[in-house]
Amino acid sequence: MSNEFIPIESKMLKEAKYDPITLTLTVRFKTNNSLYELYDVPKFVFEAMLAAESCGSYYHNHLKHKYRTQRIE
Repeated sequence: MSNEFIPIESKMLKEAKYDPITLTLTVRFKTNNSLYELYDVPKFVFEAMLAAESCGSYYHNHLKHKYRTQRIE
């Protein structure tokens, strides 16, 4: 999987990328263009988010407050 941003069809998320070496998921939000890194995210979780009917809902239900997160922008 490439370490480049993938555009996301979502009301909440703009784009995401995943680093399989560091298990880091990076997401950019549409509302304020903020960028967050989530750490120790398994690859299958990232793939499930991309495959979800709603990436924003998946993020909210399966990622938010479940992985160590840091705002980087």
